[in-house]
Amino acid sequence: MDGQLQSSASSLLGNKSGELSIGQTWGLSETTGAVTAVPKGEQDVSGSIGSILPSVEVRMVDDDFNDVQEGQEGEMILRTPLVTNGYYRNEKATKDAFHDGWFCTGDIAVRRDGRFFIVDRKKELLKYKGLQVAPAEIENLLFSHEQIREAAVIGVPAPDDRTTDLPRAYIVAVEGSSLTEDTVKNFVKDRLAPYKQLRGGVVFIDEIPKSAIGKILRRELRDRARQETQPKANL
Repeated sequence: MDGQLQSSASSLLGNKSGELSIGQTWGLSETTGAVTAVPKGEQDVSGSIGSILPSVEVRMVDDDFNDVQEGQEGEMILRTPLVTNGYYRNEKATKDAFHDGWFCTGDIAVRRDGRFFIVDRKKELLKYKGLQVAPAEIENLLFSHEQIREAAVIGVPAPDDRTTDLPRAYIVAVEGSSLTEDTVKNFVKDRLAPYKQLRGGVVFIDEIPKSAIGKILRRELRDRARQETQPKANL
């Protein structure tokens, strides 16, 4: 969650004095639990994932595994006894997941003022004319709209450039909402950079497809988008 969403969620606890707040943690199945967390007794509603836990080493690297500077986005890689030794009966997956003894999480983050902030999954990042666009950033913004109950963003290929992704939002509006595609686009336009705009369109649906544990099934949305954007056959 970004800071705005985290603060909004914390406010729903109904604690007027501010003694209670939602603190974030981060980890993967492969790490057998959390590798970062907000320390006990501390509060952090900045949207960060907390502090690195004991016995964990973290680096942030570019695609060539060079360490990035603070303020630059990079993939978080880990070295810790908590990480799995590999995937069961899958040597290729194990080999692909490690680089010189470091586990590649696939999570893109940025470090600011000594704090880590998750940007998105590496495989989910979109590219618009060479610039990276994180669907999670647009989704977090859409979640803040009072008439949007759920949202998911994927990329659809640009008609004139198959290497460029056009962000497309699937929206579940609150009941009785008067939202329109233009309203949603303008909401994003007023708050995000020009290359992060919803050029792929806005589609209103009844439900965002999710897995049993609540993860957005983006592949189903991509399949739906292909059907929606492919040319109609002449009958």
